[in-house]
Formats: sequence, structure tokens, C-alpha cells
Amino acid sequence: MSFRNNTHIGRWLRRNSYDPKWSERSKLLLDLFVSAELEDHKSYRISEFGCGANAPFHSICRNDARFTVDKFDITSWDEMTRVCDLNNRDFAFSESDIGAFSGVLEYLNDVPDVLSRAIKAHQYLLVSYAFLPVSAKSSDSRYIEGVRRRSVQHGWRNHYSTEDMTRILSEIGVISNVGMWDRSQSLFLIRRF
Repeated sequence: MSFRNNTHIGRWLRRNSYDPKWSERSKLLLDLFVSAELEDHKSYRISEFGCGANAPFHSICRNDARFTVDKFDITSWDEMTRVCDLNNRDFAFSESDIGAFSGVLEYLNDVPDVLSRAIKAHQYLLVSYAFLPVSAKSSDSRYIEGVRRRSVQHGWRNHYSTEDMTRILSEIGVISNVGMWDRSQSLFLIRRF
């Protein structure tokens, strides 16, 4: 079935929907962890949620003995990918050291709920978020246009500012490190309280 906007998940079942450039974002997220929280002589298990066809964390960490990556996505890209739907409230997170959500939160129906459940199963979370810019709040028409573009064009289901996301994350853990990617996405490392 064909839809006129991208809020439906069908496009994420096609390999060509994933941009290899998104690996840069995942690398920056991992660098936040390495620079702020990595302990020498310790190994870490990463759960890469929404890994997509390219599985950037899995690729980045392939030859790094400090990290083992488990892949999760809405579809099975290979025998190593576990199928999960983060919008299903019955999904139970398996424990690992780090839960990585790169380019994922925008597609969730209930971001605070998912992150609250995720932090209980992980010591750390790595998250990116394509924020609604502050300039969109300068007028009602700019705000509505921003939400329309995010919903219809990108398929995003929620519309947080960086301030909103900082508040949500501060309620579930300690923001241990931050960054930015592509001048439009905030990057956060969260450590469980």
C-alpha cells in the first residue's frame, strides 16, 4: 500500500532507505562514550536499536575488542538482527551495557516511556535527536510549518526542542556528555542514576 506521507513504517523495510552518511552520527555518539565514560581494560556490550540495513555501530566496532554489538530493528536484515518494535509497549529490553538509539527517537510514539524502560536495562544510553529548532517557535506559522515538514516529509512522530529532550533525559539519568551532528541533531550520552 502506498501512502502520501512518511509516518508509516513501510520505507524502513527497504535497504535503500538507509543513508551510509548516518554512520558519522553513530561514530560521534560512540566518541561521546569513549571520551567521558570508557574504563580501560573493560569490554562493553552495545544494543544497537534501529540498526537498519547498514548497522553503523556494528560496523564501527567490528574490529574493536572493547565492544560487542547486538543488532535490533523492525525487520531482520540478517541472521544476527533481532526483530523488535520499540512502539510496542510489550517489548522487553534485554540487558546490556549501552543502548544506542541513533536516528530512532523521532519515530517513536512515546519517547519518554521507551527511554525510561531502556535505561533500566542499560547502564548508558547513546541517543541522537533531530530537534525542532528554536527559530520554529518564533511564530505560529513557522511552528506549524516545522511540524508539517517533520511529519509529512520526514515521517517523524514527535517534535521536541533540544530543551525538551534535555529535560526528558535529565529525568531518567545523568547527561554525561553532549554533542551535535549536522547542525540539526543533538547527541547525548546518558548514565543511569
